[in-house]
Amino acid sequence: MSNHISRAIREARLRAGISQEVLADRMKTSRSVISRLESPRYHGHSLSTLNKIAKALGSKVAILFGDKDVS
Repeated sequence: MSNHISRAIREARLRAGISQEVLADRMKTSRSVISRLESPRYHGHSLSTLNKIAKALGSKVAILFGDKDVS
């Protein structure tokens, strides 16, 4: 099963052109935490953490509701 949140975090970090290490430094956490947040097997993302990631990337969080993806 795809994890859209983890994928979005990774893609946002790559668009920003930074490594997991740099993002971790900006968030004052470890690279292993960033790795876990980007893992497709991780499903424990909190809105608070997503806001911290967005701030570290100079971005913002947007939540959209739509039709359920059945794939």
